[in-house]
Amino acid sequence: MAKGIEVFFEVNLVANTKINNYLCNMKGMVLYRGANQDEVLRIAGRAMPYEEGMNGFIISGFKGRKLVILDERMEGNNVWLASNSTDENSTKEGYERVFGAFHERLTDGTFDKIVLSRRKWFDGEIDILASFNKACELYKDQTVALISSEMTGTWLVATPELLLSMDDKCGSTMALAGTMKEGEGEWSEKNRAEQRVVADYIGDTLRKCSETVMEERPRTVRAGRLLHLRSDFQFITQRHWTNIVQRLHPTPAVCGMPAKKAFAFINENEGYDREFYSGFFGLATEKSCLLFVTLRCAQIAQNGYWLYAGGGLMAESNAESEWKETENKMETIRRCLVTKRI
Repeated sequence: MAKGIEVFFEVNLVANTKINNYLCNMKGMVLYRGANQDEVLRIAGRAMPYEEGMNGFIISGFKGRKLVILDERMEGNNVWLASNSTDENSTKEGYERVFGAFHERLTDGTFDKIVLSRRKWFDGEIDILASFNKACELYKDQTVALISSEMTGTWLVATPELLLSMDDKCGSTMALAGTMKEGEGEWSEKNRAEQRVVADYIGDTLRKCSETVMEERPRTVRAGRLLHLRSDFQFITQRHWTNIVQRLHPTPAVCGMPAKKAFAFINENEGYDREFYSGFFGLATEKSCLLFVTLRCAQIAQNGYWLYAGGGLMAESNAESEWKETENKMETIRRCLVTKRI
Protein backbone atom coordinates (compact mmCIF):
# COMPACT_ATOMS: atom_id res chain seq x y z
CA MET A 1 0.00 0.00 0.00
CA ALA A 2 1.21 3.49 -0.80
CA LYS A 3 2.81 5.07 2.26
CA GLY A 4 1.99 8.37 3.91
CA ILE A 5 -1.80 7.94 4.20
CA GLU A 6 -3.35 7.99 7.67
CA VAL A 7 -5.34 5.01 8.96
CA PHE A 8 -8.53 6.67 10.18
CA PHE A 9 -10.79 4.01 11.69
CA GLU A 10 -11.80 0.37 11.46
CA VAL A 11 -14.67 -0.45 9.15
CA ASN A 12 -16.81 -1.95 11.92
CA LEU A 13 -16.53 1.28 13.89
CA VAL A 14 -17.83 3.59 11.17
CA ALA A 15 -20.30 6.04 12.72
CA ASN A 16 -22.39 8.14 10.35
CA THR A 17 -22.33 11.28 12.47
CA LYS A 18 -18.54 11.24 12.73
CA ILE A 19 -17.86 10.62 9.02
CA ASN A 20 -20.60 13.02 7.94
CA ASN A 21 -18.75 15.86 9.63
CA TYR A 22 -15.68 15.07 7.53
CA LEU A 23 -17.64 14.51 4.31
CA CYS A 24 -19.38 17.88 4.59
CA ASN A 25 -16.30 19.88 5.60
CA MET A 26 -13.64 19.10 2.99
CA LYS A 27 -12.81 20.31 -0.53
CA GLY A 28 -12.17 16.72 -1.54
CA MET A 29 -12.90 13.55 0.43
CA VAL A 30 -12.17 9.84 0.04
CA LEU A 31 -13.06 6.86 2.19
CA TYR A 32 -11.09 3.82 1.03
CA ARG A 33 -11.24 0.19 2.20
CA GLY A 34 -8.87 -2.29 0.56
CA ALA A 35 -9.89 -5.84 -0.28
CA ASN A 36 -9.69 -8.21 2.71
CA GLN A 37 -8.69 -5.38 5.05
CA ASP A 38 -10.25 -4.08 8.25
CA GLU A 39 -9.14 -0.46 8.11
CA VAL A 40 -10.79 2.40 6.29
CA LEU A 41 -8.47 5.17 5.13
CA ARG A 42 -9.64 8.79 5.06
CA ILE A 43 -8.02 11.24 2.67
CA ALA A 44 -9.20 14.85 2.67
CA GLY A 45 -7.91 17.96 0.97
CA ARG A 46 -7.79 19.82 -2.32
CA ALA A 47 -8.65 18.08 -5.60
CA MET A 48 -6.48 19.23 -8.52
CA PRO A 49 -4.99 17.98 -11.79
CA TYR A 50 -2.42 15.24 -11.16
CA GLU A 51 1.26 15.86 -11.80
CA GLU A 52 3.94 13.20 -11.55
CA GLY A 53 5.43 13.01 -8.07
CA MET A 54 2.31 14.02 -6.16
CA ASN A 55 1.31 11.90 -3.15
CA GLY A 56 -2.38 11.28 -2.58
CA PHE A 57 -5.44 9.62 -4.02
CA ILE A 58 -5.69 9.53 -7.81
CA ILE A 59 -8.88 9.26 -9.82
CA SER A 60 -8.71 9.08 -13.61
CA GLY A 61 -11.51 9.07 -16.16
CA PHE A 62 -11.82 6.66 -19.07
CA LYS A 63 -10.53 9.35 -21.43
CA GLY A 64 -7.41 9.92 -19.31
CA ARG A 65 -8.25 13.03 -17.28
CA LYS A 66 -6.31 12.54 -14.01
CA LEU A 67 -7.01 14.27 -10.71
CA VAL A 68 -5.44 13.90 -7.29
CA ILE A 69 -6.94 14.54 -3.86
CA LEU A 70 -4.17 15.63 -1.52
CA ASP A 71 -4.18 14.57 2.12
CA GLU A 72 -4.32 18.05 3.68
CA ARG A 73 -7.50 18.29 5.82
CA MET A 74 -8.60 21.43 3.94
CA GLU A 75 -11.83 22.97 5.17
CA GLY A 76 -14.88 23.29 2.90
CA ASN A 77 -18.64 22.80 3.09
CA ASN A 78 -20.02 20.64 0.28
CA VAL A 79 -20.78 17.18 -1.03
CA TRP A 80 -20.78 17.36 -4.83
CA LEU A 81 -23.65 15.61 -6.57
CA ALA A 82 -24.46 14.96 -10.23
CA SER A 83 -27.60 15.94 -12.14
CA ASN A 84 -29.94 13.71 -14.16
CA SER A 85 -29.81 13.46 -17.97
CA THR A 86 -30.86 11.05 -20.73
CA ASP A 87 -28.56 8.74 -22.73
CA GLU A 88 -29.36 6.98 -25.99
CA ASN A 89 -28.44 3.53 -24.65
CA SER A 90 -29.97 3.77 -21.16
CA THR A 91 -33.12 1.96 -22.38
CA LYS A 92 -33.07 -1.55 -23.79
CA GLU A 93 -34.23 -0.35 -27.21
CA GLY A 94 -31.50 2.27 -27.32
CA TYR A 95 -28.92 -0.24 -26.13
CA GLU A 96 -29.88 -2.65 -28.94
CA ARG A 97 -29.40 0.09 -31.54
CA VAL A 98 -25.93 0.94 -30.23
CA PHE A 99 -25.12 -2.78 -29.89
CA GLY A 100 -25.88 -3.20 -33.60
CA ALA A 101 -23.37 -0.52 -34.58
CA PHE A 102 -20.69 -2.02 -32.32
CA HIS A 103 -21.37 -5.61 -33.37
CA GLU A 104 -21.16 -4.77 -37.06
CA ARG A 105 -17.54 -3.71 -36.55
CA LEU A 106 -16.80 -7.09 -34.94
CA THR A 107 -18.31 -9.14 -37.75
CA ASP A 108 -16.53 -7.11 -40.44
CA GLY A 109 -13.18 -7.66 -38.70
CA THR A 110 -12.52 -4.07 -37.59
CA PHE A 111 -12.25 -5.17 -33.96
CA ASP A 112 -11.37 -8.44 -32.23
CA LYS A 113 -13.21 -7.27 -29.13
CA ILE A 114 -14.92 -4.07 -28.02
CA VAL A 115 -16.60 -3.07 -24.77
CA LEU A 116 -20.07 -1.54 -24.86
CA SER A 117 -21.22 0.11 -21.65
CA ARG A 118 -24.25 2.04 -20.51
CA ARG A 119 -25.59 3.82 -17.46
CA LYS A 120 -29.06 3.72 -15.93
CA TRP A 121 -30.84 6.30 -13.77
CA PHE A 122 -32.67 5.41 -10.54
CA ASP A 123 -34.74 7.78 -8.39
CA GLY A 124 -34.17 7.98 -4.64
CA GLU A 125 -32.07 10.06 -2.26
CA ILE A 126 -29.07 8.02 -1.16
CA ASP A 127 -27.61 7.81 2.34
CA ILE A 128 -24.04 7.98 1.12
CA LEU A 129 -22.26 6.86 4.27
CA ALA A 130 -24.65 4.01 5.03
CA SER A 131 -24.14 2.83 1.46
CA PHE A 132 -20.36 2.87 1.88
CA ASN A 133 -20.70 0.83 5.06
CA LYS A 134 -22.97 -1.68 3.36
CA ALA A 135 -20.57 -2.06 0.43
CA CYS A 136 -17.78 -2.83 2.89
CA GLU A 137 -19.95 -5.45 4.60
CA LEU A 138 -21.18 -7.14 1.41
CA TYR A 139 -17.91 -7.14 -0.54
CA LYS A 140 -15.06 -7.84 1.85
CA ASP A 141 -12.90 -9.24 -0.98
CA GLN A 142 -13.27 -6.16 -3.18
CA THR A 143 -11.80 -2.67 -3.00
CA VAL A 144 -14.42 -0.15 -1.88
CA ALA A 145 -14.12 3.63 -2.21
CA LEU A 146 -16.34 6.65 -1.66
CA ILE A 147 -15.00 9.66 -3.59
CA SER A 148 -16.43 13.18 -3.41
CA SER A 149 -15.01 16.44 -4.74
CA GLU A 150 -16.12 19.42 -6.77
CA MET A 151 -14.07 18.18 -9.73
CA THR A 152 -15.35 14.57 -9.69
CA GLY A 153 -18.79 14.58 -8.13
CA THR A 154 -19.61 11.76 -5.72
CA TRP A 155 -18.92 8.12 -6.62
CA LEU A 156 -19.27 4.84 -4.74
CA VAL A 157 -17.16 1.99 -6.14
CA ALA A 158 -16.77 -1.70 -5.22
CA THR A 159 -14.34 -3.13 -7.75
CA PRO A 160 -12.71 -6.55 -8.17
CA GLU A 161 -10.09 -5.43 -10.71
CA LEU A 162 -6.52 -4.35 -9.97
CA LEU A 163 -4.99 -2.12 -12.64
CA LEU A 164 -1.49 -1.82 -11.20
CA SER A 165 0.38 -2.34 -7.94
CA MET A 166 3.99 -1.17 -7.99
CA ASP A 167 6.67 -0.59 -5.38
CA ASP A 168 9.82 0.75 -7.01
CA LYS A 169 10.72 -1.83 -9.73
CA CYS A 170 8.32 -4.66 -8.81
CA GLY A 171 4.77 -4.67 -10.12
CA SER A 172 1.63 -6.75 -10.50
CA THR A 173 -1.59 -6.54 -12.46
CA MET A 174 -4.39 -8.80 -13.70
CA ALA A 175 -6.46 -9.67 -16.74
CA LEU A 176 -10.06 -9.86 -15.53
CA ALA A 177 -12.74 -10.60 -18.12
CA GLY A 178 -15.58 -12.97 -18.90
CA THR A 179 -18.72 -12.90 -16.76
CA MET A 180 -21.39 -15.35 -15.68
CA LYS A 181 -23.69 -15.81 -12.71
CA GLU A 182 -22.95 -18.48 -10.15
CA GLY A 183 -24.44 -21.84 -11.07
CA GLU A 184 -24.50 -21.29 -14.84
CA GLY A 185 -22.10 -24.17 -15.52
CA GLU A 186 -18.89 -24.14 -17.57
CA TRP A 187 -17.26 -21.14 -19.16
CA SER A 188 -18.33 -20.55 -22.76
CA GLU A 189 -15.80 -20.25 -25.57
CA LYS A 190 -16.89 -16.63 -25.98
CA ASN A 191 -15.95 -15.81 -22.36
CA ARG A 192 -12.65 -17.67 -22.58
CA ALA A 193 -11.73 -15.91 -25.83
CA GLU A 194 -12.69 -12.54 -24.36
CA GLN A 195 -10.42 -13.06 -21.36
CA ARG A 196 -7.60 -14.29 -23.60
CA VAL A 197 -7.69 -11.05 -25.60
CA VAL A 198 -7.16 -9.08 -22.38
CA ALA A 199 -4.42 -11.38 -21.06
CA ASP A 200 -2.53 -11.30 -24.38
CA TYR A 201 -2.67 -7.50 -24.48
CA ILE A 202 -1.37 -7.13 -20.93
CA GLY A 203 1.36 -9.74 -21.40
CA ASP A 204 2.53 -8.18 -24.68
CA THR A 205 2.47 -4.68 -23.18
CA LEU A 206 4.51 -5.67 -20.13
CA ARG A 207 7.10 -7.60 -22.15
CA LYS A 208 7.89 -4.45 -24.12
CA CYS A 209 8.99 -2.60 -20.97
CA SER A 210 9.91 -5.31 -18.43
CA GLU A 211 12.90 -7.57 -17.89
CA THR A 212 10.84 -10.32 -16.29
CA VAL A 213 7.13 -11.09 -16.72
CA MET A 214 5.37 -14.00 -15.02
CA GLU A 215 1.81 -14.89 -16.04
CA GLU A 216 -0.46 -17.31 -14.20
CA ARG A 217 -3.08 -19.46 -15.88
CA PRO A 218 -6.65 -18.08 -15.79
CA ARG A 219 -8.81 -19.12 -12.87
CA THR A 220 -12.38 -18.47 -11.79
CA VAL A 221 -12.89 -15.75 -9.18
CA ARG A 222 -16.04 -14.48 -7.51
CA ALA A 223 -17.12 -10.84 -7.32
CA GLY A 224 -20.40 -10.53 -5.46
CA ARG A 225 -22.83 -12.91 -7.15
CA LEU A 226 -20.87 -12.97 -10.41
CA LEU A 227 -17.93 -15.06 -11.60
CA HIS A 228 -15.02 -13.87 -13.76
CA LEU A 229 -11.89 -15.33 -15.34
CA ARG A 230 -8.66 -13.87 -14.01
CA SER A 231 -4.98 -14.18 -14.88
CA ASP A 232 -2.40 -12.58 -12.56
CA PHE A 233 0.86 -10.99 -13.75
CA GLN A 234 4.04 -10.12 -11.85
CA PHE A 235 6.90 -8.19 -13.45
CA ILE A 236 10.12 -6.27 -12.88
CA THR A 237 10.82 -3.04 -14.77
CA GLN A 238 13.05 0.02 -14.77
CA ARG A 239 10.12 2.18 -15.89
CA HIS A 240 8.25 4.54 -13.59
CA TRP A 241 4.78 3.37 -12.59
CA THR A 242 3.18 6.27 -14.47
CA ASN A 243 4.72 4.95 -17.69
CA ILE A 244 3.29 1.46 -17.06
CA VAL A 245 -0.18 2.90 -16.40
CA GLN A 246 -0.01 4.93 -19.59
CA ARG A 247 0.81 1.77 -21.55
CA LEU A 248 -1.80 -0.44 -19.89
CA HIS A 249 -4.87 1.75 -19.55
CA PRO A 250 -7.44 1.37 -20.93
CA THR A 251 -7.00 -2.39 -21.29
CA PRO A 252 -9.31 -4.44 -23.53
CA ALA A 253 -11.23 -5.34 -20.36
CA VAL A 254 -12.86 -1.89 -20.58
CA CYS A 255 -12.01 -0.82 -24.14
CA GLY A 256 -11.19 -3.20 -27.00
CA MET A 257 -8.70 -4.43 -29.59
CA PRO A 258 -7.06 -2.90 -31.50
CA ALA A 259 -6.84 -0.57 -28.54
CA LYS A 260 -6.51 2.89 -30.16
CA LYS A 261 -9.21 2.25 -32.76
CA ALA A 262 -11.58 0.83 -30.16
CA PHE A 263 -10.99 3.79 -27.84
CA ALA A 264 -11.85 6.27 -30.58
CA PHE A 265 -14.89 4.29 -31.72
CA ILE A 266 -16.30 4.04 -28.18
CA ASN A 267 -15.95 7.76 -27.52
CA GLU A 268 -17.65 8.60 -30.80
CA ASN A 269 -20.45 6.01 -30.84
CA GLU A 270 -21.30 4.79 -27.34
CA GLY A 271 -23.82 7.58 -26.85
CA TYR A 272 -22.73 9.01 -23.50
CA ASP A 273 -19.67 10.15 -21.56
CA ARG A 274 -18.32 7.42 -19.25
CA GLU A 275 -16.70 10.09 -17.08
CA PHE A 276 -14.85 8.18 -14.32
CA TYR A 277 -16.46 4.80 -15.01
CA SER A 278 -13.84 2.37 -16.43
CA GLY A 279 -11.07 4.79 -15.48
CA PHE A 280 -9.01 4.04 -12.39
CA PHE A 281 -8.43 5.21 -8.82
CA GLY A 282 -6.14 4.52 -5.89
CA LEU A 283 -3.17 5.54 -3.78
CA ALA A 284 0.07 6.88 -5.20
CA THR A 285 3.45 8.21 -4.12
CA GLU A 286 6.56 9.08 -6.10
CA LYS A 287 7.77 5.45 -6.31
CA SER A 288 4.68 3.35 -5.61
CA CYS A 289 1.03 2.99 -6.51
CA LEU A 290 -1.98 0.80 -5.82
CA LEU A 291 -4.56 1.45 -8.54
CA PHE A 292 -7.88 -0.20 -9.38
CA VAL A 293 -10.23 -0.07 -12.36
CA THR A 294 -13.40 1.90 -11.61
CA LEU A 295 -16.02 -0.81 -12.09
CA ARG A 296 -19.27 -1.61 -10.23
CA CYS A 297 -19.87 2.03 -9.47
CA ALA A 298 -22.64 4.49 -8.73
CA GLN A 299 -22.55 8.23 -9.41
CA ILE A 300 -24.66 9.88 -6.72
CA ALA A 301 -26.99 12.79 -7.53
CA GLN A 302 -29.35 14.95 -5.46
CA ASN A 303 -32.47 12.82 -5.89
CA GLY A 304 -31.15 9.65 -7.46
CA TYR A 305 -28.12 7.94 -8.90
CA TRP A 306 -26.54 6.55 -12.05
CA LEU A 307 -25.34 2.95 -12.21
CA TYR A 308 -22.68 2.07 -14.79
CA ALA A 309 -21.88 -1.30 -16.39
CA GLY A 310 -20.42 -2.72 -19.56
CA GLY A 311 -19.60 -5.98 -21.29
CA GLY A 312 -17.02 -7.22 -23.73
CA LEU A 313 -18.48 -7.90 -27.17
CA MET A 314 -17.12 -10.57 -29.50
CA ALA A 315 -18.33 -11.57 -32.94
CA GLU A 316 -20.54 -14.29 -31.41
CA SER A 317 -22.17 -11.92 -28.87
CA ASN A 318 -25.90 -11.20 -28.94
CA ALA A 319 -27.71 -8.15 -27.60
CA GLU A 320 -30.01 -9.99 -25.17
CA SER A 321 -27.25 -11.79 -23.27
CA GLU A 322 -25.05 -8.69 -23.17
CA TRP A 323 -27.94 -6.59 -21.84
CA LYS A 324 -28.55 -9.14 -19.08
CA GLU A 325 -24.86 -9.06 -18.19
CA THR A 326 -24.98 -5.30 -17.66
CA GLU A 327 -28.14 -5.68 -15.56
CA ASN A 328 -26.39 -8.27 -13.36
CA LYS A 329 -23.35 -6.05 -12.93
CA MET A 330 -25.50 -3.05 -11.98
CA GLU A 331 -27.28 -5.13 -9.36
CA THR A 332 -23.92 -5.78 -7.66
CA ILE A 333 -23.57 -2.12 -6.68
CA ARG A 334 -27.30 -1.41 -6.35
CA ARG A 335 -27.45 -3.92 -3.48
CA CYS A 336 -25.17 -1.57 -1.52
CA LEU A 337 -27.22 1.59 -1.92
CA VAL A 338 -29.30 2.70 1.05
CA THR A 339 -32.03 5.25 0.42
CA LYS A 340 -32.86 7.86 3.02
CA ARG A 341 -36.11 7.54 4.92
CA ILE A 342 -38.54 10.41 4.65
